[in-house]
Amino acid sequence: MDRNEQKESIFRNEAAGMQRLHTRLRSIIDSMRHVVISFSYKENEEREAVTDFAFYDEHLVEINPAAEALYGVPKEDFLTRKRSIFDFLFDKDREKVLDHYNSLLEEGIGELTYRIVGPNKEIRWVLDYGRVEYLERGKARRATHILEDITREKKAIDGLRASEEKYRRIFENSKDMVYIVTPAGEFIDINSAGVELLGLGSREEAASRNMKEFYVDPRQREALIREMMDKGEVTKSRVILKNTSGKEIEVDISVIVRRDESGNVTSYQGIVHNITEAMRQKELESIGQLAGCFADDLASPLSVTIMGVAMVKEFLAEIKRDIQRSIDAGESSGTEEVASEMNRKFEEAEFFNNEAFKASRDIKLRLEEIREQYWRLKKVSDGGGGIIYQRESKGKNIEKGETR
Repeated sequence: MDRNEQKESIFRNEAAGMQRLHTRLRSIIDSMRHVVISFSYKENEEREAVTDFAFYDEHLVEINPAAEALYGVPKEDFLTRKRSIFDFLFDKDREKVLDHYNSLLEEGIGELTYRIVGPNKEIRWVLDYGRVEYLERGKARRATHILEDITREKKAIDGLRASEEKYRRIFENSKDMVYIVTPAGEFIDINSAGVELLGLGSREEAASRNMKEFYVDPRQREALIREMMDKGEVTKSRVILKNTSGKEIEVDISVIVRRDESGNVTSYQGIVHNITEAMRQKELESIGQLAGCFADDLASPLSVTIMGVAMVKEFLAEIKRDIQRSIDAGESSGTEEVASEMNRKFEEAEFFNNEAFKASRDIKLRLEEIREQYWRLKKVSDGGGGIIYQRESKGKNIEKGETR
């Protein structure tokens, strides 16, 4: 084989290799789910400022089959100029898309997210990534755009952003304390209601504090965390907290644990509802009911006392009349009969007087019971996350009441 034949063979082999590479690349591009669009420019072409999309329609040379799925139009319609890819742009995005294509020729690379109108008039979001190939003298030779349909991702991101914004509004506007702390109890975030409830000056101050500081009984927090770690979330009623001035606050608290992908605890998120005033109202109602019960208990002996006093009054009036009648009748009347009648009435008066005295003593004892036992109720922690009452009786040790 002479030298010319050898060169020709090498050329054919290189050409065949290039063809195989081109075929493979073509196959890859045609199988891509993203739309690939290419624009070709002449070496000596002079470009004035581009003011519409007609310039790019004239230079469109390649578009892959994925365009049909995105636009609902065969790719041949774009290559033969029957349709323009720019006809599908959302009206409000047309200007920024033209700016994107124009700036790409100057900057060489860029991307833009914008909307197109799909085949069923639905709005789709695309990410348009463009890159320019240059000639040696710096003139643009070819520009390739890859369009990715990101509608699903965009909706997901928008939904997440809306959810975050909604959560933030709830977080900020909630009248309950909402907070996030590290497993060690350090504040990550807290809303305005929480800052006010705990008596803090600001969120910045909260960042330097620890939730542990605000539990009156640390055992309540420990019990809460144990249950939360076991169940993932926990709700406890009547937990006693204290603010920065030391004032005790009775609350209901709900907390959930957050973990990362490895299962490690990242934070505790909680809601605290102040029930101090509500419990005060309940206690006042309980005291009212208790007073009502004692009023019922006292009603019977009081009735006996009143009846006894009334009877004694009536007997005394009758005795007074008998005495006056005896005086008016003179010595001729039967003194023995009057004396006998007066003696009987004195005995009856004495009986009712004794009954009234016993009823009064019963009332006195019941009032002492109220004073000594029921007006010294004290709320204390039971050490397990609950509240109990303690009462003091005169001359006795402290007794524990029922858990409420």
